[in-house]
Amino acid sequence: MSGRDVVANGMRITGAQIADPSIERRTRRNHWIRRLGFRRPTVVRAFVSVAVSIVVIGLLEVTTRAAEPGGERFVRFLFHAKLVVDRWRFLERKQADLYLENKTLDSAPTMRPNQVDVEEPEWDMPVFDRSPRPFVVRTNAWGFRERPIPDKAPGRRRVFVFGDSVPFGKGVRARERYSTLMQNLLPADVEVFNVAKMGITTRGMRQELETVLTLEPDAILMQVSSNDLDQTLWRVVKGAGGPNRALYIAMSLLSNSRALSYATFTIVGDPWYEKIARAKKRVRRDYREPMESFLDACRKRGIPVAVVFTPLATGVYYGDHVANICAAHRESCVGSLRVRFDDPERWIADWPIKRMVAEATVDFADETQASYGFPEGSADTLFPYRLFFDDIVHPSTLGHELIAAQAAAFVESTLLPRIPRIPADTAAPVLPLTPE
Repeated sequence: MSGRDVVANGMRITGAQIADPSIERRTRRNHWIRRLGFRRPTVVRAFVSVAVSIVVIGLLEVTTRAAEPGGERFVRFLFHAKLVVDRWRFLERKQADLYLENKTLDSAPTMRPNQVDVEEPEWDMPVFDRSPRPFVVRTNAWGFRERPIPDKAPGRRRVFVFGDSVPFGKGVRARERYSTLMQNLLPADVEVFNVAKMGITTRGMRQELETVLTLEPDAILMQVSSNDLDQTLWRVVKGAGGPNRALYIAMSLLSNSRALSYATFTIVGDPWYEKIARAKKRVRRDYREPMESFLDACRKRGIPVAVVFTPLATGVYYGDHVANICAAHRESCVGSLRVRFDDPERWIADWPIKRMVAEATVDFADETQASYGFPEGSADTLFPYRLFFDDIVHPSTLGHELIAAQAAAFVESTLLPRIPRIPADTAAPVLPLTPE
């Protein structure tokens, strides 16, 4: 080594290189790399490995999205993952809301009497779960979305419709609800009054019954509440300490990666169905007592009860727990109607024309497919009853028309024979329906 050569940080630098500033900078950088415990080849290999992994994952993602493997079952798995993540995201945003903190909906929700309000679309709800349009809610003196309910006139037979936001008519006008449409399909001496409330459960309906009994019902048609299942699922989450944030993040990543989703689906299948099956068992246990109490109170007063339950737009029925209890108490519950959406031409007038109009409308199913980037045709796979719904839960005007036709025939054959018929010449006229 010549006199002008030096050793810096373990490296031999010639005299000619000493004057080169880039050599000095590189020397300092290598010094800090060594102090941190790295070696240049190690850093390069790590960088290459990460880059290769990203490229491979990207290729797998592109290939999976292009190939669209798994068929309809995989599409449902993707939707269920999105459903869980978006519901958790919604609940997280609403944590400060008393409704979600205490979950008081097992009590009968209160509505201000003699009010007119406009319910706006809930844009913070998941795309498949929001009402598409504003609707007017006009309440009577009892706080129900119904025309005035006077003292019972001689010769009238009264049927009261209980339920949640489905018979309440979320998203539609009062005159478009199936209870209002039923009025025009039943005998002239029958009055139909709607006492449904958004968000109510079977336990809430039992509390509401005490008020309705003062209005002298002759029969009750109970729409099974989807909130029984919804509240049960929420209690399971709350019982576990609330939504698990680590699991929420993992599910978010999973739901956004088609390759990871398909790998998970291939290995473990779709856990959604097992989750719902467990929840339904708990629903039967949690809501048996209020339902039996409801039926017992009606039995003591000689008021027959019938049950109607509808599916979700996905085709899944959620009212089995109430229908099963009804079947075990025939002394008070005279039967249950499982509304069917697979034979519309039998129930809906001018069905071919109305079908063409519905099919030409961009609906929540199309928006769900586009929003989540699902394959073409997924909307029909996920929501086979989409033509009759405004969102995953609530029927459209077409859906209410179909329910009304089936419910009216059911009431006439099942409930009305249990009520003494008053001669038509003594019956008072039916009050005009709400003009809304």
